[in-house]
Amino acid sequence: MTFLGIMSSLLVLGAGTLTPFLVIGIVIVWAMTCIYVTLRNEHVKGLLKEGWTPLLGAMVISSGSGIVLDLFVSRYDGYALLAVAFGGAYAHLDDALACLTTNSDFLGC
Repeated sequence: MTFLGIMSSLLVLGAGTLTPFLVIGIVIVWAMTCIYVTLRNEHVKGLLKEGWTPLLGAMVISSGSGIVLDLFVSRYDGYALLAVAFGGAYAHLDDALACLTTNSDFLGC
């Protein structure tokens, strides 16, 4: 999150200049370098080809939620406050379930 914050600050400060293109270019080169190093590491090489479906699915769901939230916020006054509470409650339940699942797998329960 810190990286995204720094990157977005640089992009906003450099609006209308060459800075955003430079920052995006550096990020792309860095990502390609990380992929290259990971492909050479035998211990984690297989991870580049697995696990993308849940991640991309979560991104689609999150984007859809944002679109629905935007529609409801524009229609109903005060809905934005409720949406944060609902989203926060769901996230906490999801985190608790993930923690319980991880611990039971680790402890053999």
